[in-house]
Amino acid sequence: MRNKFFAKTGVIHVLPWRLAMACLLVLGVAACGDTADADATQSRTFAEALLEAPCELAPKPMLAELFAIPADEIRQMPIHVLGASCSSEWEGNDKTFSMEMRLQVFDTGEQAARRFAGATRSMTEEEMAAAAAEFKKHLGDGGDASDGEKKMTAGLLEAMAMQSTEYEDVAELGDEARFDVIAGELVTRIGNLLVTMTAYHGDKMPPPDELSVAAVMKAGKAWKKRTMTTRRQQVIAVTRAVLDRL
Repeated sequence: MRNKFFAKTGVIHVLPWRLAMACLLVLGVAACGDTADADATQSRTFAEALLEAPCELAPKPMLAELFAIPADEIRQMPIHVLGASCSSEWEGNDKTFSMEMRLQVFDTGEQAARRFAGATRSMTEEEMAAAAAEFKKHLGDGGDASDGEKKMTAGLLEAMAMQSTEYEDVAELGDEARFDVIAGELVTRIGNLLVTMTAYHGDKMPPPDELSVAAVMKAGKAWKKRTMTTRRQQVIAVTRAVLDRL
């Protein structure tokens, strides 16, 4: 059974689309001006048809073998926003598994390389705060969003403003790959395709001190830090398995 705290707060469920867009766009605000190596190679070319069924690249039997969990208990959900994503989850008594994979196909390898450079730029807390403030201006008063969504969005932006990113290169993975040692996210480019991945199988996150977005983000940050070595190994392994299926 899922942890009661997470069921109550909705953390384990898909966020409202406004919040999902906020998560993606806040990070993109500061990265849109980055440039990539002009000599970026087009090692392979992928068609947008690849995005039609993203979970087929990370099928349940493959995940079950990699993480030693029952295939028939894995829950998967494809999402088609800003490319295509596949969300995979499993819950045991004291263990948990989650994998988030996003695929983006660009017209050329050079375009993908530019996006890769922007998406994997390390950012300080000050830069993140400035990006969050800039995006908050674009949100305005929230339009037709409910009071609950407005409150959650405000809390999310406040918490994200206190985050930072720190990427390091990962060798021999696609054309280029970088891992965020703070968030546990691996971004890989192969030709005109970007694969963004997080993965973790291990002990569940301890409940935070209070039921608020900021408290959840703080507890999650501490939990990720304690489990980062495991997360890095696991996300590289599952990304290699996905690339082998291309």
